[in-house]
Amino acid sequence: MYRQSRRRFAVAFALTATAWWTVEAAHAAPSGPAANEIDSLIDHVSGLTSARFRGGRFEVGSANAARFLRHELAAKGDLVSSAEEFIRWCATRSDDTGRPYEVLLPGGVALPAAEMLLDVLRQVRAKRP
Repeated sequence: MYRQSRRRFAVAFALTATAWWTVEAAHAAPSGPAANEIDSLIDHVSGLTSARFRGGRFEVGSANAARFLRHELAAKGDLVSSAEEFIRWCATRSDDTGRPYEVLLPGGVALPAAEMLLDVLRQVRAKRP
């Protein structure tokens, strides 16, 4: 009996995981200039190694924050066709708690993540030829 319930669990888990990856892949990510801008934003987050990122219930480092943003983009890609929409749908507030994401800089300064990313987006666009 124990073996049979383990087998059922394994099959259910495999089906759930397969369904999740299928849904994940079904969302189309933006392409062209929007994709380049979004990549620049995520790369910027990844490069802020002295900062911490707070969102929902957790506080994470820059590498994990960048991974999370890529995951959010994959999950919500159908809502995103521009860098502004990426910020709005993926980097503004926690779906879990509703609280805004924050960037915690050294010295105790906390900035709303959306505000920081919009500023970085302006800089990215200003550097474009």
